[in-house]
Amino acid sequence: MEKKKVKFEGNVTFLGYGAVGQCTLALLDRHLDVPMNKISVIDFEDKRKPLKPFIDKGIKFYQEKI
Repeated sequence: MEKKKVKFEGNVTFLGYGAVGQCTLALLDRHLDVPMNKISVIDFEDKRKPLKPFIDKGIKFYQEKI
């Protein structure tokens, strides 16, 4: 039996993409029906390589120090 994903249409912003962000993003992808273009990740380090599968789905990445 396949579980239904919870629909979420708001914006999601990650401040940093460390261990917690990596786990949380994977869980959001698995359990929420959220448009990937509504998710943004901001990190001062270049995290494009580990984020590539999600960037390919539409997630936005910004390399900024805040």
